[in-house]
Amino acid sequence: MYEIQDNSVLWNGRAIKHADPKSFDILSDIIGRDAASVYMSGKKQNVGASNFAILSDTYAHNNETIYQILPTKLKILKNVDVKSFAAVGDFFGRDDCNAFFFDKRLRLSKSKVSSDLKSLGHVYATDGAILFFGAEVISVPTNIDMTSSKIQLKWFSDDDVNLPPIALTDGISCWVASPHYEDLWTECAGADFATLQPLVSDLGEYSSNSYAIDEEHVWFRGNLLAGISSAGTRIFGNDMLTDEKNIWHGATLLPESPDDITYIKKHFTHTPNYLDGPLLHHGDRVVLYDMEKGAQTLATATPQAFTNKDLVFTLNKIFASMFAVFSTFPPPFQDLNEIREYLDNHANTLQANSSLPKFTATLSTNGNIELALADGTILTQPVSCWYTLGCHFWCHMQQFEPMFLPYPAAGTTLPDSMDMHLLLIAEHRSALWELVGHVFEQGCEQQSRVLAHFCFFLSYQHQDLNDEELNELVRLPKELMNEFRYESKCRDIAATTNLAAARTIIEARSLYSQDFRNRMDAINFLHGLTLDTDKIGIFFDEIIPTVMTCYDQEPFPALREQLGMVLEATLISAQVDGEAFRKFHNDKMLPVIEFCIARGINTIFNRARLTETLWALDQNDRAEITASKLLKDLGDDFALPGIYMGRLTHRSPRIWFLRGKTDICWRDADTETHKDRLLKLDDEFSDLITHYGKGAANWPEMKDINDKINLYRQAIEDKKI
Repeated sequence: MYEIQDNSVLWNGRAIKHADPKSFDILSDIIGRDAASVYMSGKKQNVGASNFAILSDTYAHNNETIYQILPTKLKILKNVDVKSFAAVGDFFGRDDCNAFFFDKRLRLSKSKVSSDLKSLGHVYATDGAILFFGAEVISVPTNIDMTSSKIQLKWFSDDDVNLPPIALTDGISCWVASPHYEDLWTECAGADFATLQPLVSDLGEYSSNSYAIDEEHVWFRGNLLAGISSAGTRIFGNDMLTDEKNIWHGATLLPESPDDITYIKKHFTHTPNYLDGPLLHHGDRVVLYDMEKGAQTLATATPQAFTNKDLVFTLNKIFASMFAVFSTFPPPFQDLNEIREYLDNHANTLQANSSLPKFTATLSTNGNIELALADGTILTQPVSCWYTLGCHFWCHMQQFEPMFLPYPAAGTTLPDSMDMHLLLIAEHRSALWELVGHVFEQGCEQQSRVLAHFCFFLSYQHQDLNDEELNELVRLPKELMNEFRYESKCRDIAATTNLAAARTIIEARSLYSQDFRNRMDAINFLHGLTLDTDKIGIFFDEIIPTVMTCYDQEPFPALREQLGMVLEATLISAQVDGEAFRKFHNDKMLPVIEFCIARGINTIFNRARLTETLWALDQNDRAEITASKLLKDLGDDFALPGIYMGRLTHRSPRIWFLRGKTDICWRDADTETHKDRLLKLDDEFSDLITHYGKGAANWPEMKDINDKINLYRQAIEDKKI
């Protein structure tokens, strides 16, 4: 924006050299002019200022030239008569011979001339015979009078690339354009054009353009529906409508009420026989409504009791996969694609070869799973926290304290915080769907809805269902079908940086939303922002305190799992900053690490992190105590992975500790301190070789540590540190 103050012309707060404030005129948000020059976004243009003027949002001129206004410059419009040129609306123009959209010449109808061009608003115009959508020619209704002085057009989206729903009138009749169908225009006889519009879904989308309404009436593809008022109507499914009492498929009134059936949004099937239409759950059957063939039942439910034996079988299948992953790919930093490939390749053998101890399981009336082990141990978690239950079971088998084992999806842009959950859900869809239905039927509605959000919306969107999936879907309660249809709120965040987006989430109190799905959406979004940011230090100050507060206040443990994943992502980003960019955040990491340890989040790895952090903060006595206790608890041969994905695994905590010291040695200090640190690194490296034998020098992680020490040595010798 331009400002004139203190005898200067400013653009976005910065003075423009040589601009004359006395003669300066602000012509638009980006264009200004003084007596000598024209400026665009604060930069002088090679444009004559004499008689320069803006004609519209698209065009400007001076005595010699017509210009097209682009975001960053003025482009000369060629082959145009300057004297006769005039703007038509915001985006069109004409001279005595031609009509234009931006710099494109329009092909007018036969017998029409440029002076016939009339703007209908936005990117729409007519020459009295055809309709222009930008430079594209759109056919018009066959019986419309395009020469009428009462021609009006309304558009219902500012999309200027794909033709959106539009309405048109010549003052006598009204039409709605529905690009979704072969016949572009449908006439809505007797419609009030002022209130005529396509009917939007309850999510604010023009998901079906087959229905149109005005203040009183409803049309389906131009056919007036009798016995229904537009007040209170909404889209029920594609080509389906309800007024909360009745349902119409197309123009046909169905015998069912809206309470009897539920639309299965984002799921579809083209089988059998190439049927096409919305899927609806009737409680005991799934029906596809085809416009030509009518209602077609695709699956019918057969009553099946779900017993404790079935619950044990379901959990056995899930835990067999989980424990195979924990054994083969120690958390937290692994390639999820590699894990997925491993599970796919071993799907048929994991269950058969599982070494799970025997257990019994029951589902309590409040939605908790109680796992009873043969040694008398009882493990309890809400059913939606099956992942934490599996983590605690695994820890018990390994004789560790119970902890949550996170697998942050590092290495991708804006990853999902629940990627490991979704991977396991995909592997055991059938078992988990059955569990969702059973939990709901047991009266544990809230737990079933949380579990359904993971199993349906988060892991199973936009699916083309096969016969097996349809037969699983029909056994689910129809009341849960709405869990397929959630729409992300964070998707609308307009911030351009990770930090700005995270601040928006915090300021909007999205983590406190009444709808747990909105909270889950915000948590997931924060997870990606945290891993992708280059300002993790500010995240520690502004974002993470709220995350920790929400962790303790969050009523659903399943969402606490994901909040723990955000904290894990934060610590990963901080360690990456330290290792890769020599930017250390150990003072800010310390309270987060201690928070995670106290709440059983990745406890073993965070105890190792804690030791490294204490050394970095020169709390050496406490660090040595922490290191000794961890080594005693784990043993000398307990492998610890690198600090983030793609780094080497260290076969002993001793080696992992030295790796940490080779990272934190770069923190600010004088030359003598750096030399002292180097001597200690050399001594500790030699001690490890003595401890493990000469062959240890060839271990990949030891070679990596040696390379890091030498890099540090060279930096000291070259006085670059």
